Amino acid sequence: MSSTILNNQIIKEVQHIGNKKTKAQYSMELITIMTVGVFLILPILYMFYYYSQSSVESVSSDIVLMIGNEIVNNAEMVQYFGDPSKVSFEVGMPDGIDEIAINRHNDTVYEILFIRKTNDNENRSVYAFTSSVPLNGSFGEASISAGKKTIVCQSLKNADDFKYVNVSIY
Repeated sequence: MSSTILNNQIIKEVQHIGNKKTKAQYSMELITIMTVGVFLILPILYMFYYYSQSSVESVSSDIVLMIGNEIVNNAEMVQYFGDPSKVSFEVGMPDGIDEIAINRHNDTVYEILFIRKTNDNENRSVYAFTSSVPLNGSFGEASISAGKKTIVCQSLKNADDFKYVNVSIY
């Protein structure tokens, strides 16, 4: 009998020790839970960052398109009204504009170009807006910086009676 009682006591002790959770087991469970949590959160954070950057790029592109179309529409309007017509409007210039230039292809086709770097700073986007009226203007560092700008389109003519529209950005 005494061996049976001894065996039962040993079995109870082993079961009792098996039911006890040690500090190491708690630590391993905590590390496992935290690892699973990190592996779930990291992809979600990456997706959020990627889509937010894509959204910022899209909004900046839309703003450049709006500004370019507004310049061409107002330049054509003041040209048809004649000298000394002038119109000014305010815009919010987006960040990342590297250059604004006016190209002349021939006497009837002019383009205003917006060149901007994308968010990855490796690529550049060129936005060209064609105008049927002669355009003139030079744009410095203050013209291309981000922020609130006033754009002035003024119909002028030179000494040879050549009519053109001067575009200024302040």
